[in-house]
Formats: sequence, structure tokens, C-alpha cells
Amino acid sequence: MAPKQKKPLLDEKSKDLATLSTLRRSDPHVTEILGTASHVTLYGFDIDISAWSRKNVEGSLFVVRRSVEPIFQFVVLNRLSAENTVENLLGDFEFERSPPYLLYKNETEVNGIWFYKQEECDAMSELFNKITNAFGPKAPHTGMSVETACHDGTRHGAGECGAGAGTRGARARGSARAGGGPTGRQRRRVLRRGFFRGRGVERDKRGAARIRRACARSSRGGCARRAQRKSASEEGKGKDGFRR
Repeated sequence: MAPKQKKPLLDEKSKDLATLSTLRRSDPHVTEILGTASHVTLYGFDIDISAWSRKNVEGSLFVVRRSVEPIFQFVVLNRLSAENTVENLLGDFEFERSPPYLLYKNETEVNGIWFYKQEECDAMSELFNKITNAFGPKAPHTGMSVETACHDGTRHGAGECGAGAGTRGARARGSARAGGGPTGRQRRRVLRRGFFRGRGVERDKRGAARIRRACARSSRGGCARRAQRKSASEEGKGKDGFRR
């Protein structure tokens, strides 16, 4: 006779309500949890030395909807300190999925989120994409509701979209500390894809200067035109490398 399975002390709905109460203690405007990742660790990108460093932030990640602006945020309930990480998902927020990391850029810095579970990284990337496409600055004004944009008619748990609920991240702490941050290939992807190109702009300027000097020694008109196009391209970029 098979042994009886133990009934959990708390059902999923009770866990969701408890988590929502915890989030509301620090932000009373939170109305709904749209997605959850059980355990993440944050890394920061040092632009001066082009290297990643582990931040003092790890814990469960929640994508929430608020009753006031900013409407959509993600929150990491930090287990290492009393200071949680909060980021706005609209405005100057850009992200890129690079498993098992989700790289993102805000107004001031580039960070990477390491996920203990690969499926949660994929689900969170999909949720970020749905929110930014439906409600971001470049989104068409279609009057789409949050339920339509995030849930696609299927609700995952109580008020969640994409990632499954749960707080089973304690056993992942050792694995998170073992992670060394994004690899060199992932770092090069960040720089190549335009998250931060300050140094690339300087290299392009030096390249344009070399072309002009070569053209001064040569009478080839095609070379001069190429230098002019290079300079015109650089004038359209700001100091951060993005085209204005």
C-alpha cells in the first residue's frame, strides 16, 4: 500500500496572499503579482574595466503591478540585506536574454540577473517583453488590458504570469555564489548590441581621423567621401553611443 502524501501546510493561494502582504509592507501601492522567480542573484557591469562583479543582492524576484506610476516594476526581496532592488520596467529600461542571465540597462548602469532555474529566466524574459511591447513608449495605443497583454487568457496561479510561484530559493544560495557572472562572450554581446558603447565611439572617431589623414596623402575622391560619411555618422551619436 502506497504511503499517503503529506498535505502542504499552505496552499498556493495562501502563499500568494502572504507574498503580496510582504511586498505591500515596503510599497503599499502594489496591487498584483504578475510573475515570480524563486531565486536570482544580481551582477553589475563595471564600464571602466569592462568586467562583471557580484552585487550584494540575491533572493526572490517579483514582477508587480502598482496602482500609481510607475505601473510596472520588478522587485528583488534581498536576503543579504534590508535593501531590496526595485526597477521600473518602462521608460529607459532595455533588456536582453542571455541564459542563464537576463541583462538589462536602466538610466545609469548595466546589470545582469542570474536565474537559478532556466525556465524562470525564459518566462521572465517573455513577461518583460510583453509588458514593454504593450505599454512601453513605442507601444501602439490599443487600450490593451494587463490581463490581455500578460496572461493571454491563461492565468498561472493567483495573479501571476509566466513564471511559477514559490520561494524555494534557499537551497540555491550555494549555486548562486558559485556563479562567476556573465562570461566574456556575453559581455561582448552586451557591448556589441548597444547597451553601452562609449569606448566604441572613441575608437570610431580615431578610425575616421586615420581615414582623413590617409586621404590627405592621396588624391582619391572615394576615400574622402568615405571619411565624410564616417564623420557624419559619428555626429549623430551621443556620448553614450546611441544615435539621437
